[in-house]
Amino acid sequence: MIKGNSGNRFSTEVRARAVRLVLENEADYRTRSECFRSISKKIGCSPETLRDWVNKQSIETGDREGLTLSERAQMKELQR
Repeated sequence: MIKGNSGNRFSTEVRARAVRLVLENEADYRTRSECFRSISKKIGCSPETLRDWVNKQSIETGDREGLTLSERAQMKELQR
């Protein structure tokens, strides 16, 4: 199992699978929050954590505004 960051409890594969589950199944739920609650129980994380993963993925794919992971790394390097 490959960890995304040494402090992270979930591997990048688990995160990607959880995000995919949300995106593929959210139409089956009345609300997106209900979807997060249901899927997070299956994954073993909190609904807020799952929501954060989905939001970060949306930024990475350009569906949502914000800094991508590589842009944040560049900003951090420039600040040094």
